[in-house]
Amino acid sequence: MSNEDIAVYQDPNGLYKVEEIEICGYENGEEIPSSKWWAVVNKLFPERECYECRNLEVANKLCEELNTMTRSYQLDTTLPEPRNSLECHGLAKRINEKQSKLNDYQTALEHELVCERRYNEKWNEVKLHPDKVKEAYELSKVPTEKQITAYCEETYTKEFTQWKIAKANTGLISKQIDLINDYISLEKYILRKELKE
Repeated sequence: MSNEDIAVYQDPNGLYKVEEIEICGYENGEEIPSSKWWAVVNKLFPERECYECRNLEVANKLCEELNTMTRSYQLDTTLPEPRNSLECHGLAKRINEKQSKLNDYQTALEHELVCERRYNEKWNEVKLHPDKVKEAYELSKVPTEKQITAYCEETYTKEFTQWKIAKANTGLISKQIDLINDYISLEKYILRKELKE
């Protein structure tokens, strides 16, 4: 019996379907005209699960067995409904918020590094010339690192404060990004749950 005499197996409620495909062949390194084959395709994941068959009868039988097997294991064969783009608006909004916050974070981090560099330049200058600290605190010995740090924090209050504020700002934006990540995870969970229902 030829393929032309056999009807294509159809099961509208089944997870698998039979469809006609074309396969290009090669002979002695030359491409030969494509021939018609049949494929048993998973309706949910056609790109991942596709079984090619030369014979329509074999394809029909395989498709029927796969559909019977999925039913016996009570697998969910319903296709997800296409989602309206407005329904995904919450997730898209959160992703846009995250992108904006990441830009803010980069700017804040650059500012923090500039402030830190300014303060560290002053601190290093004092560390190289500890006589300033020795003189200011009327010390008899070479000042310790703690004394140098205390002197710099008092003397370069503006630079130190700017650095601390910049650091706190970067930390705050980082926490906001973490919160947005939590919202994104929640939105994804809701979407997955809706798709399963």
